[in-house]
Amino acid sequence: MNFEGDFYVEQLFLFKHWFFCLFFPELFDTKPICLLYGVKGSGKSLALRYVLKIFYGRKANVFILIGKEDDFISSLSNNYFLAIDNADEYIRYLNNYLASISTGTAIKKRKFYTTNEEITIYPKVFVAVTARTPHFRRDDVADRLLIFKVSRYEEFEAENELINNIYKYRSEMWGDILTELNDIIKKLGQNTGEGIKTIFRLADFYVFVRRQLADEIEIRRFLSFSFFHYYVTPFVFPHVFETSCSMFSLFSSHFCSLLLHINFYPLNIF
Repeated sequence: MNFEGDFYVEQLFLFKHWFFCLFFPELFDTKPICLLYGVKGSGKSLALRYVLKIFYGRKANVFILIGKEDDFISSLSNNYFLAIDNADEYIRYLNNYLASISTGTAIKKRKFYTTNEEITIYPKVFVAVTARTPHFRRDDVADRLLIFKVSRYEEFEAENELINNIYKYRSEMWGDILTELNDIIKKLGQNTGEGIKTIFRLADFYVFVRRQLADEIEIRRFLSFSFFHYYVTPFVFPHVFETSCSMFSLFSSHFCSLLLHINFYPLNIF
């Protein structure tokens, strides 16, 4: 992952915990939406292909929004992890369904070929999105984004070779993943998370991470402050929310709450 700037370790920390939260759907009534944001050539799509190939093997790939709304609903209801690629254009229904997915609400539709018969869909899907100029204007969607800003690579390798390395070492990767999952389960068992509160809107993700880091040292405040203002401030206003300063302050407090209470440390998995 070619994370931008001087905060590689911090972004890697959040990305690692987002990856491992995919294995614990029962802990996430509200789900984080992973957003990889950056210019072309920054490896956004490739990063999500890595995740998909690790999970599902050779045929798995990113999803492009080219169909109708019903096609998108079908994808939400039939996938466990959905990687939406190049979500740069405004799509009328996207914000509504991102909000529904992240909050765990049901989707009601009229059953085909009936007059007054209804079906209810309960999506369990985790979603990740890549974009260069995203249009996620709603505050409830913004509150549930985990934003990873990536830079363009200076040199490029053949993607076929990079992907083949996934297939070549997939068994070893799963060995490391399962070892890490055992450690996570142990920590979750030692800390039930009762009484943990936060103003961060993605409280389920916040508690998931805090339960693993209950005995770690406290994060320095300047790290979270500088991380938020370096990455999120330029991201919010030009392309995304176009909201008032009061909404920016609200989102700032939510995001900083996560960073202020979570400890950062180097990782070896990714």
